[in-house]
Amino acid sequence: MALDVLRLSTSSFPEGDRDEVIREYYGKIAQRMEIEPAAGRPFHMDVAAMRLPGVMVGHGTVSALAGSRTAAMRCDGASDIILSFQKQGAVLREGERETVVRPGDVSLTALDRPTTLFMSEERNRFLTVQISRASLAPLLANVDDLLRGSLQIGRPGLRLLEAYASSLSPEDLQDPDVQMLAARHLVELAVIALASTPDGVRKAGAGGLRAARREAAKAIVMKAIDSPHLSAAWVAARLGVTPRYLHKLFEDQPQTFARFVTDTRLARAMRALSDPLQRDRRIVDIALQAGFGDVTTFNRAFRRRFGKSPSECRP
Repeated sequence: MALDVLRLSTSSFPEGDRDEVIREYYGKIAQRMEIEPAAGRPFHMDVAAMRLPGVMVGHGTVSALAGSRTAAMRCDGASDIILSFQKQGAVLREGERETVVRPGDVSLTALDRPTTLFMSEERNRFLTVQISRASLAPLLANVDDLLRGSLQIGRPGLRLLEAYASSLSPEDLQDPDVQMLAARHLVELAVIALASTPDGVRKAGAGGLRAARREAAKAIVMKAIDSPHLSAAWVAARLGVTPRYLHKLFEDQPQTFARFVTDTRLARAMRALSDPLQRDRRIVDIALQAGFGDVTTFNRAFRRRFGKSPSECRP
């Protein structure tokens, strides 16, 4: 099953056609919402979305607008739950109730409700996770009772859901089995964030929480890959877990934690070595910048990984 990816930017259309394209395509076909740009203000939208089994993940930026699920649109039968991380904040109106979503928090609603979401800034960044009720049903009882309009970002599971959803890319989701796995992890993390029954949280935590923490650990490694002091203990402390638990997160993966760190450093070194513009750089400097403590360890690991010496890989 090919991954369904939607990308849309107002910059791709003549200025006079932008409103119509957004209203008819993105609003009524893709997201099934009535889009109303703020009057008298320049309108722009740059969004991308991926459709996984039972889940859709979208992100991007939009100018000031209102997005509504009109009565006519609610006749389509769609009832997905939508968690939207609002970087600049928003206001969610549902019937007579109005909820102020603070910057960084999450707006929470469903497509079968009469809702309008107002974004007022010139540039509003968002990340949305849209989940079918059928996907949530086995783990969440009475989901409608949980739709309170907004969730604070400090709520357990929300930051992990945000980090995991942000880490997904179309390039990594070409395999249908990987799509199924990613969708399941997103559902499990959403269940934790929505505060279901203790039994539901326990079931969800078995998969989605581990995956999100593993991705968070990888992100920490990538940011500090050039440091020779990078270690399991250092990463675990920043993740809020023990080193033993960190290693367990990688037990069912193709790479151990140590192998992930080493391979990431080697890949960085290989990019530098194969770059003609860096031909005059010393190999020892490239090794140290990649995070290796000494050139001997680097040479040994490099030959084991690539079957060649570093000097043989230079252009």
